[in-house]
Order: sequence, then structure tokens, then C-alpha cells
Amino acid sequence: LLVACGGSSAPATSAAPAAAALGVGNISTALSSQLGISASQASGGLGSVLSLAQEKLSPADFAKLTKAVPNSSTYMKAAKDAGVTEPIGNVDGLNRAFGKLGIPPEKARQFGPAMADYVGKTSGASTQSLVTGLLK
Repeated sequence: LLVACGGSSAPATSAAPAAAALGVGNISTALSSQLGISASQASGGLGSVLSLAQEKLSPADFAKLTKAVPNSSTYMKAAKDAGVTEPIGNVDGLNRAFGKLGIPPEKARQFGPAMADYVGKTSGASTQSLVTGLLK
């Protein structure tokens, strides 16, 4: 479990070990490893969260998020290919999507926060808040 440190007095390099622990470089691989789910579940889960983001965020905020998640369209296609074809709509819809992907409920509860942590480490707090806002 990773815990984010608050406060602005921390040196800028303090995020590097946490980012490395998240496997920065490939968000799908990082989530798969961190949550103990398959690569296809991680890809489909990312696509499901991104689909919800596309439904709920302004075009500018969605573009900001997709910049933080390289290959976003590939992840969204992976979700559709895995059977997540209906609009997500809200957190309940996201949980249904995770269920279609075979992600157990205990892992599904960790998915959004883990994705938000990753995005925060790679793209900053404002982008992280876009993800956390979707999970409410």
C-alpha cells in the first residue's frame, strides 16, 4: 500500500521512489502488478475508468487525463472488446464494468485509487484530482 506524503516542504525527489514502486512507464503493467490482476483486466479497467472520464469530464479535462495515460484509446478499446459496451455513467456502472472484466470486488475497490496515485505521480495533483473526482 502506498501512502502519499502531504506538504510542500518535501524535496521534489521524494516522489521518485513512490513512482518507481508504481512501475512508472506503463500504467497497465503497474496496476496489474500492484493489484494482482491480469494484464487484460488492468487494460480493460483502465479503459472503463477512461470511458467514465470521457462521459463525465469536459473535453479539455479529458484531454488532460488522456495525455497522462498514454495509449488511452487502446485501453478504451480493450474495455469494449472485453464486453464493456454500455455507458459507464457512475461508480456503480464502473463496478459493473469491473465485474464484466472479472476483477474481484476487493481489487475493484483499489483500482481507482491506484490509478489516481499513478496519474498523480506522473502528471501532478490536478490530473490526479480528475480521477479521484470520478470515483465519488
